[in-house]
Amino acid sequence: MDAQTIKSILNERAEDFVRWLFPGGKKNGREWLIGSLSGEAGKSLSICIGGSKVGVFKDFATGDRGANLLELFMQARRVPFKEARQACAEWMGVSLATAARPLTAPIPQPAVVAPRRGCKPSDVYQCTDEDWAVAEKMIETLISDAVLCERIAMMRGWKPETIVQLAQERYLGWQGDNLCFLYDTGAKLRRWRTKGEKVIWWAFGKPFIWRSEWLKRAQTIYICEGEPDCISLVDCGIEHDGATRAIATPSASTFDESWAPLFEDKYVILAFDNDKAGEAATARVSSILRSSARSLKKLDWEGLRHASGG
Repeated sequence: MDAQTIKSILNERAEDFVRWLFPGGKKNGREWLIGSLSGEAGKSLSICIGGSKVGVFKDFATGDRGANLLELFMQARRVPFKEARQACAEWMGVSLATAARPLTAPIPQPAVVAPRRGCKPSDVYQCTDEDWAVAEKMIETLISDAVLCERIAMMRGWKPETIVQLAQERYLGWQGDNLCFLYDTGAKLRRWRTKGEKVIWWAFGKPFIWRSEWLKRAQTIYICEGEPDCISLVDCGIEHDGATRAIATPSASTFDESWAPLFEDKYVILAFDNDKAGEAATARVSSILRSSARSLKKLDWEGLRHASGG
């Protein structure tokens, strides 16, 4: 079995693998947090265990980093490639001499209908290693600067811990004087000027759904018009039950029909703005999701503001 196959299987079982390798760690969204490669408790070392960046790890205290779980094992156990390859194969219960993945007989699988184009991040844009390096720098800049997090929080009316949480999720960063909204398909930058004017552009990639990875595990989904509204919902505690998540579209007019399967059997609350564009978006997205979502409702932003003491 070659290294690429081992990496692929480890990715499929990423959470189980890091729980075994670092039992003292804690799960935070799609990240596994631990103190360092030595395995002590903490959160300096972040390991991605889900989404398109699964296997990527970075220690924000020491700078240790890598791109896959096999490399993580090599650095954590301080062993060469050949020994790490053997140990990981043994953990998976497979033999290096066979190309078969599990040793048990394969279970017949029903025919799978290919997803409609655009309902997976990779259908939209596949980020390069260079793209991810830029994104990691954006994340590191934000997480490592507590004063910056405080300043953003004060400016936008959010809690600093919410900003840190979203950065640890790998969905928020900072570059220059710009807040960076990191997608599984790219990086969108936003700068607020005087009188509330905003300038938006993409550093790389293409629009998709912000925080799309949460769609796999959530039961109730709030769809917001833009990332700041989404952050406001997270900030007021909308996700505390663990089954509810807020996501965002890049704009009121950006919602592709091919994304409908992602909301199959979900309870969906549309949280678009109470203006002409928001009303049009609510109507359009409702028509797209009507046949796939379990239920569709519209958020009363004013009621939420009073309920949360805003």
